[in-house]
Amino acid sequence: MHSFFQRFKSLLIAWGNIAWQYLKNRYQQVAEYYRTHPKQKKWSIVAAFLFGPPLLFLLIVWIEIPSKRALRNIRNQLPSEV
Repeated sequence: MHSFFQRFKSLLIAWGNIAWQYLKNRYQQVAEYYRTHPKQKKWSIVAAFLFGPPLLFLLIVWIEIPSKRALRNIRNQLPSEV
């Protein structure tokens, strides 16, 4: 069992390094693009400020909506003081 975890750990580290290099490379490409295209950088920032908060709000609302199954399980209870 110990050897399994050692092999799993080495695979996980290898895949993690590959993923890290890929993400690092993509980030450098995006940074280089924005460095060479200042107008696109400006409009990306404007779009993020205009559309980011409403999209974040909609995402939070969408996550908090109960599923149909949860809504079916709600039972109307009579008030205790009646």
